[in-house]
Amino acid sequence: MDTMQSEQQQTKNELYELISSEQSKEEFEEQLTKIKQEFGELLDDDAAAFLLVDKLGFNTANVVKLNDVHPGQEATVNGIISSIQPAHVFTRKNGRQGKVVNLILTDESGSLPIVLWNDDANRVEQGEIKEHMKLKIINGYTKQGRNGVELHVGRWSSLSIEEKNDDDHILIKEQKQRNKDLKDALRLQGTILSISPTNVFFRKDETYGFVSKVHLKTKKGIQLVTVWDNQVKNLQDFSKGDTVEFSYLDVKTGNGKNEYHANGKAVIKKTYG
Repeated sequence: MDTMQSEQQQTKNELYELISSEQSKEEFEEQLTKIKQEFGELLDDDAAAFLLVDKLGFNTANVVKLNDVHPGQEATVNGIISSIQPAHVFTRKNGRQGKVVNLILTDESGSLPIVLWNDDANRVEQGEIKEHMKLKIINGYTKQGRNGVELHVGRWSSLSIEEKNDDDHILIKEQKQRNKDLKDALRLQGTILSISPTNVFFRKDETYGFVSKVHLKTKKGIQLVTVWDNQVKNLQDFSKGDTVEFSYLDVKTGNGKNEYHANGKAVIKKTYG
């Protein structure tokens, strides 16, 4: 936590002054003790005070606009959840299972992918965290992901649901239309014309993967969907003539045409009528 402390350069007593009208010194000290216990006594008083004051919303100068977030940074952000992808369960090298949920957070400056792990991912599945809620993430850490910068909510981070204001309601209305346009772009529905045999390919790191191609007859004509790795296994449940929907596709544009790819986050399901 030395990095976080050096960035904000405020002591426990200086931070207390920001909330002294809301909490007595005794209440403040009690909250610090709870936070330090929560983090396994690995935080000093200044770092714990920073988290507490931020969580209570009294350190607004520290909030970074989403468009200003960059890789290798610890950042505090807030925004409206514009979309949430289905949870993905994975197995770690030690054999234990983990869970991850990806969502998109939006503010007036832009949007940013947010990655939630395990307990926070469970909060999404349990309905505690939903689309169009306002979230504040304190001390998230950033990484360069496949589609740009991502903010991860990790062990040293804190996540809270905030109250929305009038500007947020306007942002939600605008984002709903963007979401509809994006969802249409990331979803294909139609009848399967063919499924190619599965091919095995080898990556540079000597691991291997699977790929198959599906030709789909849609209202906009015949579309090709390239299906990768575990999603290839899911294709075993489908055959020529089935009416299906691919959602949460990755779309790549080249030469004025869209290429559709079904990766790990994609969902394939049968539709009727």
